[in-house]
Amino acid sequence: MQASYLEASRAYAVNVLLNTRWYLHAMCVLRVSGKHFDVDGLLASSGLTPCKVFRAGEPLASSRPDGGRHEESGFTVEVSRGSWSSLAGQASDAVC
Repeated sequence: MQASYLEASRAYAVNVLLNTRWYLHAMCVLRVSGKHFDVDGLLASSGLTPCKVFRAGEPLASSRPDGGRHEESGFTVEVSRGSWSSLAGQASDAVC
């Protein structure tokens, strides 16, 4: 069960990475989101530098403005540039 979860998480992360400009650098990201989340307020007070910011109601893809919309606001931030072959290293980077 655990290996299946890790594979699904890794596949999701790869999909996220391949669909953004920063995929050449980030290997492990943290995604923070919520329906009533003040993404701008948190980022202004946190000092975090997001890789991507999204807001509820905005198009999911700028190339499809009439397509689906984000249901939540949030951001992703890089937490490790460790190699995919070093999951333990990524985890250590992420919690330090």
